[in-house]
Amino acid sequence: MKVIRMKALRCRTLCTCAIFGLVYCTISIFIWLMYTDNLSNATVDFEYFAIRNLGDQGKDAHLQMTKKDLMVAEQKFALYQFNAWLSERIPLNRTLGDYRDAECRNISYSSKRKVTATVTQPVMDGISSETFGYQRMPEPEQMAFDWQLERIWLPLDMYSLKNLPKPFASSLLEGRVFAIDSNWFRHLGGWDDGLRNTGGDALELSLKVWQCGGRILTIPCSRVGLIFKRDEAVAQIAPNRNHNIQVRKMIIDRIIVPTLSASKTVAEIVSQFKIELHFCTNIFAHSEIIDV
Repeated sequence: MKVIRMKALRCRTLCTCAIFGLVYCTISIFIWLMYTDNLSNATVDFEYFAIRNLGDQGKDAHLQMTKKDLMVAEQKFALYQFNAWLSERIPLNRTLGDYRDAECRNISYSSKRKVTATVTQPVMDGISSETFGYQRMPEPEQMAFDWQLERIWLPLDMYSLKNLPKPFASSLLEGRVFAIDSNWFRHLGGWDDGLRNTGGDALELSLKVWQCGGRILTIPCSRVGLIFKRDEAVAQIAPNRNHNIQVRKMIIDRIIVPTLSASKTVAEIVSQFKIELHFCTNIFAHSEIIDV
């Protein structure tokens, strides 16, 4: 009888352990699924494919690729608009040279003075979307925009050129990287949600800064490298070419009309010379002309 009881007790113990293990595994899998948005994009080791010293000092990175690698690289490039296949093989701690001018390396800045109405932005250098080589802008330029709201780059005036590397005034914010007092940013109304990612957001914020007594300064001693994606670059440079008709109408209603109505001088000049704003690639469906 004792032998039978021992066997029954052992069987119950094994069953209990099996049930407990099954419940534990089920709960663990459920928690893992709950906190994983996409199983195909679960957390991975970003250094898994990294090749030591690849692209060091901002140099172009080149690797031999198989046909399969080329196919994967093309698929990722179409999705992300940069060479994600190569990016996975560049170490996260990639070294980068000092691309600042020599005069910038001995300048010290004070944080005692609180600046509220000045918006600053760095000089935007490029990073190749194919090889990730750092492309230093040879000479700083002033950003502005024309009557078609297209971004243009102008050479520095003589005063700003002679005073380099001191900050110089700019008409327009690049929009991706800048520094602004948070309270003043909210006072200006922040970003216009209807214009976000359309190219008109940076233009509108720039106009609000100048109209509200602020100023925009570009800091030559501050440089930021950026991968300019094709779609983003087109939107930022020419917001009036947005394919969405509603977005193009918003750009006119929220930027052009308020700006011109707030400035009598501009309105008078436009009226005097009967300047009509012609927007490229049909601002509206039928190539309409806006009479200010």
